[in-house]
This record gives sequence, C-alpha cells and structure tokens, in this order.
Amino acid sequence: MLTWPDPRHPFYKTPSFPFSEIRNLVDENVNLKSRFFFYLSSVIHASQEINELLKTKTVVCDRYIHSTLCYHRAADDFFDSFNENKLELLQPDFSFYLDADYDVRMRRIAYRENLENEVAVNSDLHDKKFQEKVQLEFSRYKNLIWISTNSISPEEVADKIFKKIIE
Repeated sequence: MLTWPDPRHPFYKTPSFPFSEIRNLVDENVNLKSRFFFYLSSVIHASQEINELLKTKTVVCDRYIHSTLCYHRAADDFFDSFNENKLELLQPDFSFYLDADYDVRMRRIAYRENLENEVAVNSDLHDKKFQEKVQLEFSRYKNLIWISTNSISPEEVADKIFKKIIE
C-alpha cells in the first residue's frame, strides 16, 4: 500500500504559496474572470515549481489546469474558447479524476468542512446542476483516468492509483 506523506514523493497542492495566502480573499471578493486568472496564474507558477522539484523527485499534485478550466467553463461560456495548450504547462504523466455520486460528495464535503449536509448542498459551488456541468467538462478530457470512490476507502483509492501508475 502507498502511504503519504512520502519524502521521496512530495505532495503539491494548488494554489501553492504565495497564492494560497490570498485565496480566500480572492474567492470572496473578486468576479469570476478575475478568479479565473488568479487560479490560472497559480497553475503557471505550480508548473514552474513542479518542474524544479522533478529534477530530484517524483511529485504528486492535487488540482492542476483541469480543475481551473472545468470549474470556470461550467460557470460561464466565456471560458470555452480558452486554449490551455498555448500555455506550455508541464504535462503530468498521469491525471486522475476521483469520481463519486453527488450525495456521497456532499456528505464528504459536509464532514470535511464540519457543516450540516444541507449547508454544503445549498452553496453555489456545490449546487447539483453546477456540479453536473463541472463533471461534463471533466469528461471532455480523454487523458483523465476515472476512479469511482463511492464505496472505497482513501487507502483503496491510493492503491488503485498506484496500480494504474505501475501498469
């Protein structure tokens, strides 16, 4: 079984520092287009940092360009014409989409954020129709490896990912 953290394989999450320091401020105070460019900038920054880390280690990254694009495209058609291929971002060896039914996701979010399930469901970001649009956007990326997490533990998810990597 693969366990984290593993110092040989850093876990990297976007947005990273310095973007992580102002993420909540941006999320709460700027319009959708401004948020998009904030998150896009954080991914470009991540690409450069991960490229440096890869000189000596393997890196696992949570959220990269797909997340930024899919959430924003689901929110507004303005982002449909954005071509991420022109950014010359570092491309991952593997990209996974961890899928779960909507009700399962909402229970997990409510638990993680210490909320009542109804509060999680009623937020704009977790609206069922919006989440369906986000999932449709992710489905357009043929390079994503989908793993259903509905009825398996985090350890089993990690095992499935690891098995895909070593195939």
